[in-house]
Amino acid sequence: MDFGSGQTSTKVASAAVRDDRERRRAGHRGSAPGGVTITETT
Repeated sequence: MDFGSGQTSTKVASAAVRDDRERRRAGHRGSAPGGVTITETT
């Protein structure tokens, strides 16, 4: 089994998205640098 950078970066990315979603739900505005807006695709 190869746990390469691809899988790692995917895990990190999904974790970051999940964290950002939680933050937005909690109402913490401007947590992302530059006010980046991530569109929900679920």
